[in-house]
Amino acid sequence: MNKFIFVALCFFGVTAASSATAQELEDYINACIGGAGELSNEEVVAACTYLIDNAQAENETVGYFYAMRAISNSDNELNCSDGMKAKELVTDPSLSGAIDQIIENNC
Repeated sequence: MNKFIFVALCFFGVTAASSATAQELEDYINACIGGAGELSNEEVVAACTYLIDNAQAENETVGYFYAMRAISNSDNELNCSDGMKAKELVTDPSLSGAIDQIIENNC
C-alpha cells in the first residue's frame, strides 16, 4: 500500500460517513487516483465522486480527488468547478501547473 493510499484511508477511516470497509475505500481510492488508463473514465469518475461525496472535511486529499475527477470527466462545467476546488485545496506546488491546465481547458 503506498503512502498516499495509507493517508487517504486514515482520513476516510476516521471521517467517512459511509459504511464502506477499509478494503472498499482502498478500492475507490485506487480507482480514482490510479484508474486512468486501466478503468473506464466513468468508473474513475464514479470512484472519485464517491470519495468526494463521502468526505466530511475538505482537505488536500479531497483536492486530489477533485482533480482526478476533472481529468477523467467529459463534463466541462463540472470539470471547471472541480479544477477550481482542486486549486483551492491542493497546496503542492508541483501540481499547480496541472491544475491550472484543468481550469484553462474547461473554464
